[in-house]
Amino acid sequence: DKRPYHKSACHRRDSRCTTGVIGVSFVKRKRPYANGVYFYDTHYRAVWGGKTESAKAKTFSLKKYGKRMAFQLACRARTTGVTALKY
Repeated sequence: DKRPYHKSACHRRDSRCTTGVIGVSFVKRKRPYANGVYFYDTHYRAVWGGKTESAKAKTFSLKKYGKRMAFQLACRARTTGVTALKY
């Protein structure tokens, strides 16, 4: 990824951010079973990374954690990940 990284980008609001938290997104993917029937895989995804380290991501399933807990875990993972970055 050759895009420039701005440290302040973590603190700006973006109209594309639908969860209200930068770096945390809601993902709904249509996936097939072996018999051809489709199901939806839904989860929250936390993403962080800098120009010196590769981007990292962690997902939290709504089926496993529930909507509220998955969102909270994704926010916590993002905060922990951003804090641990070495600039």
